[in-house]
Amino acid sequence: MANRRKPTFAKQTVEEKKYPAEEFFKEKGPKETDPKETDKAKTKKEVKPAVEKTVIESVRLNLRSVPSTEGNVIKVLEPGTKLLVLDSGPEWSNVALGDSNVKGYVMTKFIK
Repeated sequence: MANRRKPTFAKQTVEEKKYPAEEFFKEKGPKETDPKETDKAKTKKEVKPAVEKTVIESVRLNLRSVPSTEGNVIKVLEPGTKLLVLDSGPEWSNVALGDSNVKGYVMTKFIK
């Protein structure tokens, strides 16, 4: 029993280890794509035509710099003011005044 050998283990350093996920996280070079496909990706957002709406008759409406009641008031709009709606959401609409280049945000529920 004195001649019994101790088992030996191969030494591995961190640099030598290969992890299965290593290949997954490697950066890959740019993919070759069809130019037509990349043009489609750039134009995913559908462009909607501007719609003319009017401030409802019973309110004076604040035209704001950002879509929030915390935004600065650019102008107070009188009832019946014509607006060009550039984009509209459930709470706020991005609008331009028909007679000038003034743009801002109004609450959607106050225009028709």
